[in-house]
Amino acid sequence: MDSPESLHDAWLESLEILEPVEGKRHEQRAIRITLRLLGAFHDRIHELTYVGVRRYRIDAPAGQRGHGDLIVHEVRIDEDDLIVHELLFANGGTVEIGCADLFYTERLLGTGTSGLTSA
Repeated sequence: MDSPESLHDAWLESLEILEPVEGKRHEQRAIRITLRLLGAFHDRIHELTYVGVRRYRIDAPAGQRGHGDLIVHEVRIDEDDLIVHELLFANGGTVEIGCADLFYTERLLGTGTSGLTSA
């Protein structure tokens, strides 16, 4: 957990929900979520991209200023064969995303991409 590559103690930079469209009438829709975290040592950006999102939940306690550090996260497969990623932040806020696929990119600040992994 003390490794710079760990998500532990990372800070939420952004969470973007997109609904890209295809088809003549834009009738083919899908949900994609991108979660960007500043690494605990402030030397890298962790970016997680969730494609084929079937469900998501974002919960933050009222009155909080920011999410605080990422305390713990878990990746599992649920009964519908979705990849589920659940994140818990220091302020008690949570993010849970169920998707068909998950991609991870780590970018050192001041450099290009250093890794890409598919879950």
